[in-house]
Amino acid sequence: KESAALASILGEAGKVSLRIGQLKSGVEAANRFAIYSTLLTIAIASGFRVKAGQLQPTRFISFIGYVYMLTFAVQGISYRLPTLAEAAELSNVCRTFSDPTRLEIHPPA
Repeated sequence: KESAALASILGEAGKVSLRIGQLKSGVEAANRFAIYSTLLTIAIASGFRVKAGQLQPTRFISFIGYVYMLTFAVQGISYRLPTLAEAAELSNVCRTFSDPTRLEIHPPA
């Protein structure tokens, strides 16, 4: 009985880990898309202004660098969301392991 209960708990933990990995990869893909689409948009818009003589090339390059750093700062914030979800799930799994009624552990007689 105890082995079956432990196997069930480990199976649940595996499912949770898989789901957390899927969430993290989704967040990573969304972040990458946001970063590079923003940089591409700024590069195109600013490139037209440099070509028209309305913007200095050095300002254009420094602005691209600033936006690049800023997007990674925002990315750091969004990485915390799956980490918090992971901590909550881990807490639930730990509670399951520490629940003696769930595992039906009986002290030796």
